[in-house]
Amino acid sequence: MISGDKQKYMDIINLSLPNHLTNGFLYFGKHFEDEILVRELIQLWIAEEFAVEDVAKDYVKELIDSNLVMVVRRNFFGEVKAIGMHDLLREFCLTRGRLENLEVLKLESNAFEGDQQWDVDNEEFQNLKFLMFYNMNIPQWNFSDMFFPNLQHLIFRNSRLKTIPRDFENLLLQQMIEVSWCKCSRDALNTAEEIKKTQTDMGNHEFKLIIKSREDDDHEEDEDDHEDAHQKKLFS
Repeated sequence: MISGDKQKYMDIINLSLPNHLTNGFLYFGKHFEDEILVRELIQLWIAEEFAVEDVAKDYVKELIDSNLVMVVRRNFFGEVKAIGMHDLLREFCLTRGRLENLEVLKLESNAFEGDQQWDVDNEEFQNLKFLMFYNMNIPQWNFSDMFFPNLQHLIFRNSRLKTIPRDFENLLLQQMIEVSWCKCSRDALNTAEEIKKTQTDMGNHEFKLIIKSREDDDHEEDEDDHEDAHQKKLFS
């Protein structure tokens, strides 16, 4: 988890990066540690089908003008020959790349460092299947159902939960929502029930909603103890 001032810089970079430059920029940052010739980068972008040649040249210029990459060398005529990237920007690219391939994410305790809202980026968790919040004060969320297209399991345990975004009801691959040992608002529980109804209406009859409280566990333990005592009496 990135923290402190570095996280603030990461957020600024994320906001500064136009959508149409994202793929090419991340590709550069993830695959090249040092400088790269502009003509070589353009050919790689074309091969990856990020852009055709004329558009790719414009993308390079936009990245330079936005200070997302820096000019390392120019040719005799003053044209940009090679570009490079600051270490912090490269770290941003590598972090984004890891998040995009992540399938399991467990967030605990102070994962949001006091923030009251979690702004999920639409490119961060495209392959995430399992999301758990444990021992957390869940903040407000800002995202759409397109941000977690492959999510199957959403789990809240031992946490404070004010709300569950309704956008989760539209996830086509969702299999389960679990809310265990949490201090929940009535709104959160109502939303969970509504999500279950929507999933069922969509034909997802395998969807499970699990809601457990401490009292439920204590009751189950009491029943188990009673059953054990009864069996001991029978066989004594």
